[in-house]
Amino acid sequence: MGLAASQVRYLSLTARKSDLEYQSQMINNARIQLANESADATRAYSIGMSNQIIRISHNAPTTDGKTATVWEELTYANLKQYGYRVIGTDGATLDPNPYTDYTVGTRIDAKTFNSLPSEYKGAEYATVDMDGYYTIQKPFHIATPNYNGMDIQALLVSGTGHIVTEAFYNHLVQHGYGTGAFVDDDGNPTTYEKLVEQFENDTTNTYRKTVVDWRSDETSTFKQTLYTEDDEKVQAEYEAKTAEIQAQDKRLECEVKKLETEHKAIETEMESLKKVIEKNIEQTYKTFA
Repeated sequence: MGLAASQVRYLSLTARKSDLEYQSQMINNARIQLANESADATRAYSIGMSNQIIRISHNAPTTDGKTATVWEELTYANLKQYGYRVIGTDGATLDPNPYTDYTVGTRIDAKTFNSLPSEYKGAEYATVDMDGYYTIQKPFHIATPNYNGMDIQALLVSGTGHIVTEAFYNHLVQHGYGTGAFVDDDGNPTTYEKLVEQFENDTTNTYRKTVVDWRSDETSTFKQTLYTEDDEKVQAEYEAKTAEIQAQDKRLECEVKKLETEHKAIETEMESLKKVIEKNIEQTYKTFA
């Protein structure tokens, strides 16, 4: 191979070598990204398997005529059902009515009716007229699923919301809760702290409990436990994501090895060409010596 041809080939190999190094760098960056995704998947798995949920208890009849304590996931509906409500810190208003109340005689359109839970679509709850509207025959209420922009579980864990007894909640409502300003029995401005003191000191009130600390509830009505109902889903998602990441990483690893093999072959050929070029230059100078 002549000197000019050797130099052209050498330059071509140099360009190809640089291209291979660039491709290898891009693949390594992609593998780093996969490692980050793997770490994220592991973190999500850990959170999903260790997440907790607040539960509320109530007594339910058994088949033998006795009662047993039943624990169920805390919701706005069963919180109210078992005699409690949720308010903001220091009496701040979250939402004066976290429920949609359907009273007897209320007329709703077909779209609203169709959006109701199936247990409230029976004829005992609503009847349809010729205009396609439904009239409520039996009252019921549905808890707002996202109360004030936050689920009740997150609301309580974050400390934004507090559980209070129904009696205390009604006491607050009678003194302005939901209006943004508390008033005393005479309609004069007052504070949340004074209303708490008044309620706790009221001798006519047999149950003077105000705020219930669900983390250490003395009545054992609330408890926080591991939430296991989503564990199978979390496990399946983690395994699927991990398998996908491993498959992508294996493919990239094969590509890197292929590039490394080609890169090594080019380096070998470049060394050979370098010797040829040096020999051609040496012979050229001897010719003109």
